[in-house]
Amino acid sequence: MAIITGLGAYIGFKIDEHYQMEEPISTIIGTFIGFAIAMYGVVKQANKLSN
Repeated sequence: MAIITGLGAYIGFKIDEHYQMEEPISTIIGTFIGFAIAMYGVVKQANKLSN
């Protein structure tokens, strides 16, 4: 979970760095997307275990 969230933050950071953005918008968005993907995986795995 932490790896996926961190990967999203890293990709967002690189986008911010590439476009020389003053505010870390892409880092924030990348972190949220990574977290959402990680949570989806956790919920999917929990549902599989409960069946």
